[in-house]
Amino acid sequence: MASASLSQVHRAQMRDGRNVVVKVQRPGIEQQIRDDLAAIAEIAQLVDRHSETGRRFGFGPMVEEFAQSMLHELDFRREARNLKVFGENLAEFERIVVPQPIDDFTNARVLTMDLMPGRKVTSVGPLRKLEIDGDALVEDLFGAYLKQILVDGFFHADPHPGNILLTDDGRLAIVDLGMVARVTPALQELLLKLMVAIADGDGEGAAEVTRELGERRRDVEFDEEGLRRRVASLVADEQGADLGGLSAGGVITQLSTIAGECGLRPKPELTMLAKAMLNLDETARTLAPDLHPEDVIRDRVASIVRHRMLHAVSPSNIVSAALDAKEFAEKLPGRVNRVMEALAEGTLNLNITGIDEDALMRHMRKVANRITLGLVLAALILGAALLARVQTSSKLFGYPPLAIVLFLMAAAGATALFIAILLGDRHR
Repeated sequence: MASASLSQVHRAQMRDGRNVVVKVQRPGIEQQIRDDLAAIAEIAQLVDRHSETGRRFGFGPMVEEFAQSMLHELDFRREARNLKVFGENLAEFERIVVPQPIDDFTNARVLTMDLMPGRKVTSVGPLRKLEIDGDALVEDLFGAYLKQILVDGFFHADPHPGNILLTDDGRLAIVDLGMVARVTPALQELLLKLMVAIADGDGEGAAEVTRELGERRRDVEFDEEGLRRRVASLVADEQGADLGGLSAGGVITQLSTIAGECGLRPKPELTMLAKAMLNLDETARTLAPDLHPEDVIRDRVASIVRHRMLHAVSPSNIVSAALDAKEFAEKLPGRVNRVMEALAEGTLNLNITGIDEDALMRHMRKVANRITLGLVLAALILGAALLARVQTSSKLFGYPPLAIVLFLMAAAGATALFIAILLGDRHR
């Protein structure tokens, strides 16, 4: 059926009549790949040591990330596990399908999986495109990959058009899942903030996230002002220009370039992420050339943000917050007592230089009010968490009504406190 540098793909039939695909690794390819990767690593080290471009971007870590992914791709048992994981993670997308492995006929060099009748998206003719809903397919495709990156933290790193099939029943099948990458929760948060900042046209916020996505180089001075100016300009262009002119992968690639030129070394994971998104953009243009992927990304990111907010107020997180509040409440009296004793004994010293006393008192009252409100909110959360464990005859969303009321009061108070702090600090 197909032939590539690592393996050949054959069509076969099981004894029970099922049509399957058998992927067979080429003999001796593993050693050849290891030799090639070692040579590439040596070249990357030389470039990093002896060229400004190498010192700027750090090709060594990028090659290490790529080499690890390539060596994992040589073990077809890993790919079989990937097929299962992606099949479960993407089950909510009706238009996306992942072939499942046949475990009894799979080992490190042979992978047997379900046959997906269809053809590569690059081979789909104009008449076939008229029969499918390309916009809906691309929306699900981007939704699936954003979920992989921002929710699951485990994504297919090689979604080029040749690895995505249009099945006979009008769905998209993702194949060749050997090359994958992981995104840490911390990096997920940064990427989510970056996409929200770009969607909102917040150049300052995008620049701040870009700074956190890179590591400062020791051999050059970090040009923070240049970074902020150039990222803000890029975000403004993305907001003001035709959205179809700038791809998601292009944005990440340009941000990595700007970071490198301003004295930061981008994280290696960003390279694979940019590559994946660029491939995804190409697939999107093939299936739905008139669709703006940025609109789809904006909607999906908003949905992911809502999901995270709901998860943040789940019962388990409420209990965790209540325990933290309990620990804080237990330690607070002792700390206040020590401060009061020091004040009574005259040993409490405050070093204030050139500060307006009236302004200081206003800020102190503001801080005291916020602390007081925070303690009240902590008490409400603690009460709601404790009441949620009480068995009552009446239930609201599975919990006692009073617990829900206390929780809503705490949520409203926390929102008001957050807005007050945000507006107060912004106009400070």
